[in-house]
Amino acid sequence: MMTQRSAKRRGKRQTQKAAAAVGDDGGDGSSNALEYILLFCVQLGVFASTLYPSIPGGDSGELVSVACELGVAHPPGYPLYTLLCHMFMRIVPFGTPAWRANLLSATFASIAGTCIAWVTNKLSPPSMRGGGIVAAALFSFTRLTWMYSITAEVFAMNNFFVALLLVFLIRYIQSPSVSTAVAGAFVCALSTTNQHTVVLYLVVMVPWVLWHGRNFLLTPSAIAKLVVVSILGITPYFYVPISAFLNKAEATWGDQRTLAGFAKHFLRQEYGTFDLGSRSTTSTTLTERIMLHMKDLSSETHHIIFPLIAICVIAFAVDRRRVVRESRVPLVGMLTFYELFFNWRANLSIENRLLAGVHERFWMQPNMILCVFAGIGFSYLMHRLSRFFALSSAQALGVVAAVAVASVQIAANYDARDESTNTAVADMGRALLTGLPEEALLLTRGDLPGNAARYLHYCEHVRRDLRILDLEMMTYPWYVPMLGDKFEGVVFPGEKKVYQLGPEYYNMLSFLDSNYDRFPIFVFEGMNEEDTTWQHKYELRHFGMSSRIVRKGDRFSAHEWIRNATRAIPNYAIPDPVKYDERTWEAVVRDGYLASAVLLAISFERNARDATSQEEGLAYARAAYQVYDELLGRETSKLDAAPPFWHKNFGLVAGNLYSATGEERYKAKKWEQWLKYINSGADDPQIPDMIAILKGEGAIKH
Repeated sequence: MMTQRSAKRRGKRQTQKAAAAVGDDGGDGSSNALEYILLFCVQLGVFASTLYPSIPGGDSGELVSVACELGVAHPPGYPLYTLLCHMFMRIVPFGTPAWRANLLSATFASIAGTCIAWVTNKLSPPSMRGGGIVAAALFSFTRLTWMYSITAEVFAMNNFFVALLLVFLIRYIQSPSVSTAVAGAFVCALSTTNQHTVVLYLVVMVPWVLWHGRNFLLTPSAIAKLVVVSILGITPYFYVPISAFLNKAEATWGDQRTLAGFAKHFLRQEYGTFDLGSRSTTSTTLTERIMLHMKDLSSETHHIIFPLIAICVIAFAVDRRRVVRESRVPLVGMLTFYELFFNWRANLSIENRLLAGVHERFWMQPNMILCVFAGIGFSYLMHRLSRFFALSSAQALGVVAAVAVASVQIAANYDARDESTNTAVADMGRALLTGLPEEALLLTRGDLPGNAARYLHYCEHVRRDLRILDLEMMTYPWYVPMLGDKFEGVVFPGEKKVYQLGPEYYNMLSFLDSNYDRFPIFVFEGMNEEDTTWQHKYELRHFGMSSRIVRKGDRFSAHEWIRNATRAIPNYAIPDPVKYDERTWEAVVRDGYLASAVLLAISFERNARDATSQEEGLAYARAAYQVYDELLGRETSKLDAAPPFWHKNFGLVAGNLYSATGEERYKAKKWEQWLKYINSGADDPQIPDMIAILKGEGAIKH
């Protein structure tokens, strides 16, 4: 018994000596650079093994296209990301341009996770190990952070800057000095040249630092240094007007050649300066959005994060070390202000699952501080357990437990975030481009198809003979002045050359009249619903993934149209709906493919009814049959259920072919498809008639 008491006293004395050795400023004990290098390498290795091989969804296609062309990205411009991405794609000697850009995100994400570990260790009991690993793992390997760590988006760089700012904050608290404040000011300014949500942390951090160091920071010499480095930090924004003046890039956004144009872009006035989108609205309340965030984070961390944060709160209340006392206000202040302000201004409808996915990516910034708190709570928990073990045993236990937490987090999400074979978005963009005839003019709407097509067009040089225009961007006054001469041969009519309704502008009718005889014109995702001026003269005929705009009355060879239109339907794997739900861009790809195929089949049905000869009608009917047969026959196990009307339409097509040809296989297919439709439970007044027909033909026994 005396031996056990002696061991406990020795362990306690060792803990106290270790704490005293690092002083009041805290520290990470015997942790060294090798630990952080290893942590960085593990994160980068995991991320690199799961990178998208090509372009993912969202803004990635536009951002990488802009980086390839050295243009200007959508507001606020993201100049630092554009420049670094361009250089990184030129330095890395292998992989597609998109893969290299994805690797850049993985690198930034790995540095961010390592910085989180450092901050956590500095605020943890100095004798304990493992809290930094837990914080980094909980943050880096949630499905949300992981997703944006392997895609060419600006969020991984934003995470890097936020983590770096936390590092400078703790360094400043440990050793308040002008030099630390100046270095931090440079990082603060530089971070604003990427994603502007970082400002929601800066409006708390910067005033706190200035007030904390008012005796030595609010002097003329110190203020001068802070101003100079802040100006140096925002110099990447000089790139934006330079790129606009040079006007060499085909992939660019806006006209920043004037101060007003630059301010409009920088302040995101086309979206709303403090809004996520230009037109979206939501009916959810501030409290509901915050609770949705907290529930998601708890679920993503196997419900351990908030118990650990609770331990951190208790420990922070009694920990008297200066680094802990003085970090509480800025950390809690930044977290609170961000949560309240962001969720107040977030105007995307989270009832829409895709827009909810867009909304969720802004949770990463507050998640970082919450994961730091959780890591600190873990360290304090291990610290309490050290009362029952020798110090070395407690430290070893902490590391083992932390590695176990990290391993569980990685294993739980690896399959869901392994995108190493996911080329769905790139495949869709490639199918859209390669299915078009030479020298075609393509009008696009929406982020996904346009961004994917432009990436392939500008970065991988796919179908450089095409002219790709964006119907939504054509409504901006800067579009023709900045990009009009890049589309060789395309005519933009009207006095003001802006696509709007009005006598001074051009509408779709005048645009088509000016270009119809110059190019075969196609549209993806449909026309502007508000502009119907063209509909009395032109019509859309489905053509694979897109639709061809044709003049009413123009005749085309049925066999040639069928051959070209069916060839333009992509032949790629349908993204798995179990892995890719409605919040993902892969779901948009899946729905787009299915919709395009069905619309093509329906158009063939209509053409068969309107055919001027029996031969032409039969050709269109057989083409519709083939599309339905392939659509319902390939990979249907990945679909929850085909919409019932597919079976009804397929049965009608098969029945018409049976009537025209007498081939028994068509009658059998009609029976099969109509029986599936009848058994689907569809609410259709025609079902009794269909049952009567099937009974009369012997498909249903009386």
